Amino acid sequence: MKKRARAFFIDEHDSSKQNGIGTFRDLLLPRLAAEPGVEVALISLNSDYSEPTVTKREFGREYSLPLFDGGRWRVNGRTICRMLRKKIRDSRRNVFIINHSPCVEFIREIKSAYPESKVAFIIHDQGWCAPLLGCRRLFREIVTDGIIPDTVSEKTASHIRSYTQVERDIYAEADRVVCLSPSTHTLLREVYGTEAAKISLIPNGYAATKKRRPSKPEARKALDIAPDEKLLIFAGRPARYKGIEALLMAMKRLRAKDPKLRCVMCGHMGGFGDFGPLLRKVASGLIFTGLIPKNELRKWYAAADVGVMPSYSEQFGYSAMEMAESGLRLVTSDGPGLCDIFKDGENAFVAEIGSDVTDFDRYSRSLQLAIEQALHASPQISRKIIARCRKTAREDYSADKMASGYASMIHAMVSA
Repeated sequence: MKKRARAFFIDEHDSSKQNGIGTFRDLLLPRLAAEPGVEVALISLNSDYSEPTVTKREFGREYSLPLFDGGRWRVNGRTICRMLRKKIRDSRRNVFIINHSPCVEFIREIKSAYPESKVAFIIHDQGWCAPLLGCRRLFREIVTDGIIPDTVSEKTASHIRSYTQVERDIYAEADRVVCLSPSTHTLLREVYGTEAAKISLIPNGYAATKKRRPSKPEARKALDIAPDEKLLIFAGRPARYKGIEALLMAMKRLRAKDPKLRCVMCGHMGGFGDFGPLLRKVASGLIFTGLIPKNELRKWYAAADVGVMPSYSEQFGYSAMEMAESGLRLVTSDGPGLCDIFKDGENAFVAEIGSDVTDFDRYSRSLQLAIEQALHASPQISRKIIARCRKTAREDYSADKMASGYASMIHAMVSA
């Protein structure tokens, strides 16, 4: 009988509770464990346990390692591997899957401690995306052409060049590099110089909850939202590259036309202080929930009219998929990653960022227009776009399809 491949998903416990990696992990692991010939385990770094602990989970074993040295797992790969070697033996059937960057030294320690095993690295984000607001043109100019554009400081350009080399080293050390979008796949080949043979394009997947969604009237009554209010919803971190600035500027103009329009901001509150002057101009039109449980978030999705994801760059965007499944008309940007998933007038209302990502006024006006189109779309157009958006989430980006992609990659790696 053919031996099973063993996939070890390496996760940083604390940070994954606050970002999409945690959602990705929880969707992938049970489905990957159900794939033929794959055995799954989770290695949880900086866990809540005070000593190394092995527990049984629905998908397999979880190896939890305690926080030590202030949680600096990246520079403690040798110590971590010594702990793991007590429980996990080396084998050519092993694939360690790493999800957090930077980690080149950590990868080297794993390869030293487990010479027969393979390592895959998943790109959940890249270092240039936030400082350059997802502008691939600026990234190419800085890294490939050696130019410092007028809109970029020398310090920022230097940081991007330096971190890009760190990422190149990670991709070179890993046996396989997983990217989530065609946009990133192109950059890996053309800018990072990554071998095409070691790149796997496996988009993240989404699975709809089986829990009943409240109706809009039910949700609005529970949340004290008036029936005649128009409600937008944003779910994410309050960072500039998430499009917060453009969204607030668009809200100011939208509320000048319709004072009953409000936007609920769901997610971590830290960072909103950076947008103080803009917040004050639209404060009466905003609702802040902070971080809330999924069941509460579903109520807000049910109560809303339009979901907005104005990010300049997203490798995937789980909140957009949740909004799609909730039946919201969806407004997105045409930034890298999102442009691979959402098409204007087909499955979303898409706002153009424009060639100059620092022209926030221009983008905010484009975002305003897309939101107005979504709010005022006819019932027929709304139904068509919502149905196509749901189909995109359920079929093109299903969690089962994602798990199948990882299973195929793992089998190919252990068979090489």
